[in-house]
Amino acid sequence: MGISLAALLVMSVFFTGVLMMYRTTLFGNVVVSNAVDASVEQALEKSKTYIVIDDVSASPSDACVIQVTVGNRGAIAIHDFNTMDVIVHYQGATAPVRLEYMPGNQNALTGDDWTMTIDGTKFPFEPSIFNPGEDAMIHGRLNLAGADNVSAIALGTPSGYVLRYSTGLVGVAPC
Repeated sequence: MGISLAALLVMSVFFTGVLMMYRTTLFGNVVVSNAVDASVEQALEKSKTYIVIDDVSASPSDACVIQVTVGNRGAIAIHDFNTMDVIVHYQGATAPVRLEYMPGNQNALTGDDWTMTIDGTKFPFEPSIFNPGEDAMIHGRLNLAGADNVSAIALGTPSGYVLRYSTGLVGVAPC
């Protein structure tokens, strides 16, 4: 009788350990499955985002302001400009600069910041949302110590879509 109670106790500890390992493995599988689902969802949203850069030029009235003509050719609207990245690369000794988003018009820019304007006459609905099919102009004021040439622009969206555009040489100067 004592041997069978000891065997029963050993068997119950063994089965409890097996059940705990099973539940831990099941929980791990659920966590991995949820992570894969989130990754697929993010990749799907990223694939719906498609922005093109049509032109990059210096402002004719202000040599320290660049104007980037962009078009939303994707399937989703972009409205969270605060989380977008605009990075300017230079040909000369000036280091690449990430411009900060500033809401408002381009006249309020102070230096190393950018804003986006959508032509209200061509696209009168939702002027603060960059809808599919719309064109917009990014205005970026550069804070330069000396004259240089912009050689590339990198534009990142909130969904993770990144566009790199080689501009050719666009001459810019300090304000």
